Amino acid sequence: MEIKQFLCLARYEAAGGFRVAAKHFDGEIVGSWARLHAAGKDGAFSLNDVRYRNKSPARPLDVFVAPIEAAVPKPPQTENLLVAGLPRWRKVGTYPRELLGDLCESPLDLWSDETSTKAGSYDRVLAPEAMELDSSLMLIELDRYIVDVTRRPVSDEHVVRVRFSHLERDYRLSLCEDVMRRRYARYSVGEYEIERPTAACLTLGPPGKQGRIKRIAALIPLGVYVTFAVDFQFQVLRYGIDDRNTDTVQAAGYLVAVLAELRPGVQLGQHDLRSGNALRGMDADRDAAAIVLHGNRVVGMDDHLDVVAKTRHGLVHAIVNDLVHKVMQPL
Repeated sequence: MEIKQFLCLARYEAAGGFRVAAKHFDGEIVGSWARLHAAGKDGAFSLNDVRYRNKSPARPLDVFVAPIEAAVPKPPQTENLLVAGLPRWRKVGTYPRELLGDLCESPLDLWSDETSTKAGSYDRVLAPEAMELDSSLMLIELDRYIVDVTRRPVSDEHVVRVRFSHLERDYRLSLCEDVMRRRYARYSVGEYEIERPTAACLTLGPPGKQGRIKRIAALIPLGVYVTFAVDFQFQVLRYGIDDRNTDTVQAAGYLVAVLAELRPGVQLGQHDLRSGNALRGMDADRDAAAIVLHGNRVVGMDDHLDVVAKTRHGLVHAIVNDLVHKVMQPL
């Protein structure tokens, strides 16, 4: 047995439990791939097996040490290492996220791009081709991708796949990273586009009836991202943001009556600091400002005298007190 140090790049679900994909790491140089295996026929870990001494589970970018019993390569999974039962794994640090992009590869294809399953796109490698490969793990960088959530017709179970492009070829692979897959499985059926530089850890699975299947073992963010659902279901009888020529600040509440409800904005205001209630004799036209009730100021105040006093309705009264009646009400 030998204690070795690794950089975790994926903890993902596989037949019978979990696998961990990592790279050898001596603290300075990131080395070759390693897929950690447990003792047993399928080599799968339980979730408890992939926890550190402090009980937290292994996550991408963790630097950890684990006891290695032996190398157990099974082409094309030449990276397989058998982990000893004890001592437990121990986290010793975190790899800098800003350096992860330097570890991404630039392959011309993802092992072999000749065949697809019915549900995927370029997601399969046939057995004869797979046996000629010398690696079954890969890290590539994506600028954007789409998470595709569908439902199995018989079991009603949600299925999560990821669509992305690499060198002008469009792929659709299953997501097997457990945390993200379960999160998206709770979403509504649809497509969710992620625009963010991301490191995708790909794995080539064990042999099966359809050959070896490519899967996404982890999606590790590299920067700020934007996500939104792609929805082509247009609603005819719904209010948009321009309802009643609205301004920002207040959303329209209930059905908008013809003369009873002001355009959203600060309702009780007119022309810079000249406040007023439009339904009580003033022609407010949305150019509103907050009313200052106290004279503790740094800048000079308007000392014009008005014959008729200004209304004492302020921004808080106008918006917050009526908020429950104006926002988030059903039609």
